[in-house]
Formats: sequence, structure tokens, C-alpha cells
Amino acid sequence: MKKTMHELAKEFPDKTYRQLEKYRSDMDELELIKGEIQKREQEELKPIQREIRWREKYNLEHRLRQEAEGELTIIKGIGNSSPEMKLLKSEVEALKTQLHTDRVKANTRCDHLVLEMDRIKRENMNLYKRIAELTDPAVKAQKARESGL
Repeated sequence: MKKTMHELAKEFPDKTYRQLEKYRSDMDELELIKGEIQKREQEELKPIQREIRWREKYNLEHRLRQEAEGELTIIKGIGNSSPEMKLLKSEVEALKTQLHTDRVKANTRCDHLVLEMDRIKRENMNLYKRIAELTDPAVKAQKARESGL
């Protein structure tokens, strides 16, 4: 913070006004030089700081990847050859077989129902024609003539 002339006069009572002004301007120049030096140091440190952050991130990612690969290896090694896994695999195979059997039965039943529906449709059509013949007056008169009335 820049000191006022009054503060400088209190601090250095034996100095003249001109000497205090010179001291104040020298201090201002010194502050500017310090600011420039700090800026340069910060600019020089930026690439180094980026490199450090990059290395930290890389090391963290590398460690996490190695841990995950190790755990995956353990899971694969133990999981696939464990008795529980073998039991589950046999259950899956049994369920696949049962599903196939059930699907075949369902298809057979479906085919049977389609044939039954076709038979019922034909029977319904024959009954419809029979009702039409019995209720048609022209057909009644023709049958009466044939029977001799």
C-alpha cells in the first residue's frame, strides 16, 4: 500500500520534503519491478504446474485402471470355475431345454386350435346355408312340387 507524505514524514522526521518525494517515487518503482518479477515467475511456473497436474491425473488414472483390471482378473478366475457358477450354468441349460419343450408344445396346441377353428367355420357355413334353404320361399315351393303336392 502506498504511504502518504504525512506517514513518511512521521516515519522519517529528519528528512526533507524533497528526500521524502524521492523515497516515495523510488518505492513506487520498486513495487513496479517486484510486480513484473512476480508476473514473470508466475508465467514460468504455469507450464510446470500444468505438467504436475497432468502427471497427477495420469498416475491416478493408471492406478485405478490397474486396480480394476486386477479385480476383473480375480472375478473371471474365481467366478467361472466356482461351484456356484457351475450350478447356475446347469440351471440355465435346464431352463433353456424346458423353454424349448414348452415352445414346441405351444406350437402344437396352436396348430390344433387353428384346425379346430377351420372345422367350426366350415360347419357354421353349412348350417348357415341350411337355414337359408329352409327359410327361402322359392326353395319351399320347389320341394313341395318335388314331393307331389
